[in-house]
Amino acid sequence: PAVQVLGREITIKGFTVTGGFFGIAVNRGGTALIDNNTIEGAAHSGVEVSQNSFARVVNNTIRRNRQNGVLVLGSASVHIGVVRSDDELPKPNIIEDNDGDGIHVIRASTARIIGNTLSGNRGSGLAVRQTSHADVAGNVFNANGAHGIHVIGNSGINLADSAMRLFERPN
Repeated sequence: PAVQVLGREITIKGFTVTGGFFGIAVNRGGTALIDNNTIEGAAHSGVEVSQNSFARVVNNTIRRNRQNGVLVLGSASVHIGVVRSDDELPKPNIIEDNDGDGIHVIRASTARIIGNTLSGNRGSGLAVRQTSHADVAGNVFNANGAHGIHVIGNSGINLADSAMRLFERPN
């Protein structure tokens, strides 16, 4: 990865991250706040959160990566568009023009995806697979190549904010 996070409570803010296999990878139980960056041109995914890690992804532009904008796998968890469960206003990301899915949640992972714009991705805007779960509210899905939201393989989503009921606006 161009940037790899293995520590706890690491903040990555205000950078342009270009290239790497992953633009930013949060691995092996690491935790990170990824805020106000441009992440583009990775050989795989712009942001990868894996191996029991947690990340909050807010105010970023994540675009033109060879696979996914954001990849969440291996029992990892993310908040995309909010920092805390009780945030009253989203801090939206623009996730666009990736060659795979905008956001891909897989292998027993979870995501809270609130208030983002996912557009022009060649795959789905959001894919949730292999026993994963997502709360999805107030997002804009536009002109993605496959599905707006694709859920398969014993996975599920809530099309509202089930955690705090603050974001009831439809996608």
